Amino acid sequence: MANETRNDDNSAGQWLRGFKGCEHYTDEEAGEIADSLDLLAAILLENAAQKLHCNIYSNEIQHKKPKIAA
Repeated sequence: MANETRNDDNSAGQWLRGFKGCEHYTDEEAGEIADSLDLLAAILLENAAQKLHCNIYSNEIQHKKPKIAA
């Protein structure tokens, strides 16, 4: 997968169109798709962090002890 920084719809379009099957998207469509992918990635990261009991908001991963019901 491409690892590039997107600053606007035009660069999002160039980034997305770099993938096979995505060549036909306009800059506006690509920007919306890229925003949706960013949101999905954030949701998945948050979910994974909760399941792994780690803090994703610090510079270092800090594992938390799971709470055990008594």
